Amino acid sequence: MALIDCAECAGAISHRALFCPHCGYICGNLDLEALMAKMIPPPLLTKLELRAITGLAQKSRQVKWLKERRIPHTLNAFREPLVLREQLIVCYGGLGSLPRKPKRERTEPNWAAIGL
Repeated sequence: MALIDCAECAGAISHRALFCPHCGYICGNLDLEALMAKMIPPPLLTKLELRAITGLAQKSRQVKWLKERRIPHTLNAFREPLVLREQLIVCYGGLGSLPRKPKRERTEPNWAAIGL
């Protein structure tokens, strides 16, 4: 890595830098389209995101979790669940408001039936 001087503040910066970290001067070819492409999230949830959302590491358990909550998904050739980011945002209002598995109601035993 070669260091060059910034034309604006004369600070040492990498020859690959797009801008000076000291003063913000744009010193490289700033390709806005390439920069925007990096900022747009991929259409599918990543493995880490899916693991964070489900709280599960095993693919089969992730699939079960998704089915229980009726979250649309498909499986790839490796039997890994694929979930569209847009689907979660449209259906559930974002990643923070995912539906929870319905809790089972706790019922008391019928004590009269067993003679107590």
